[in-house]
Amino acid sequence: MPSPLQLLGRRGEEAAKIYLERKGFETVAQNYHAQGGEVDLIMYEPLEKYYVLVEVKTRTNYAYGRAEDSITKNKIRNMMRAGARYFFVEKRMTEMPVVEIHAITVFKTGEKYKIDHFENVG
Repeated sequence: MPSPLQLLGRRGEEAAKIYLERKGFETVAQNYHAQGGEVDLIMYEPLEKYYVLVEVKTRTNYAYGRAEDSITKNKIRNMMRAGARYFFVEKRMTEMPVVEIHAITVFKTGEKYKIDHFENVG
């Protein structure tokens, strides 16, 4: 059974996914894990034809910092490694597509969610 913190994270990821879909992105994968890294959401922007690797941080306060501050060079490297595995192994692509790294903070107060979207953080 998931812990309350895990449930909060899942709800935040779902809120972020819905937010991005409303902005026109298509969901490609969710919670993709590969050796050495993981990506919360892999989205596709069909008009400009690029992919987005998304790190989602759900908070009820800012005690643990902001989402964009959690995207370190090491985190970006691990996300890109997981993304490359997804594109080359799972999707069988022969070259790496155009990819951006985004961070989303989902701030939950009661039953309301406030979403901050940070593009090109990597």
